[in-house]
Amino acid sequence: NADIVRKMQAETTYLDEIIKDLSSVLAFQKGESVIHEIVNLGEQIHIILKKLEIEIQDSQAFIDIDLREEIFIKTIPSYVQNIFYHLLSNAIKFRHESRKLIIEVKISASNEHELLITIKDNGLGIDMKYAREKIFGLYQRFHPTINGKGIGLYLVKNQVAYLNGRIEVKSEENIGTTFLIYLQKMS
Repeated sequence: NADIVRKMQAETTYLDEIIKDLSSVLAFQKGESVIHEIVNLGEQIHIILKKLEIEIQDSQAFIDIDLREEIFIKTIPSYVQNIFYHLLSNAIKFRHESRKLIIEVKISASNEHELLITIKDNGLGIDMKYAREKIFGLYQRFHPTINGKGIGLYLVKNQVAYLNGRIEVKSEENIGTTFLIYLQKMS
């Protein structure tokens, strides 16, 4: 019965994610305004790691966070959390079954005006020759055998852009994927 309860919880979480994703898409399309706050990026990462605790345990993922100092930015907390959530949950979802999942999260200064958030995994990877122009599109999926909605990276790209940032992706099939997110430092 514990398995049934766990599956019901997972399905409830999945449906909740769909509703949140669709709400986010609609909010972008409507151009709703949101409030910027000063947040600690390390705290934001830990909030998402707590939300993904079951998935991390089930996948036996090793997550290495390289954050040598507290870093604060003026941003929209829900957007930052959503960015971390989708990129980390994708790394878990699209892990390579024949090796231990390692996810590296690093936050550093890109230059005097920007922060660089790097999220790297050793998962399935993506064929970038095929996906390069589509990767951040709505309803785009690159691993049809794995459940997904094709909304997450679309939201990430749009939320990063809304925060006056930019995102890049590097990936190789069967090697892994690295996302590079550039956000403005506090001035």
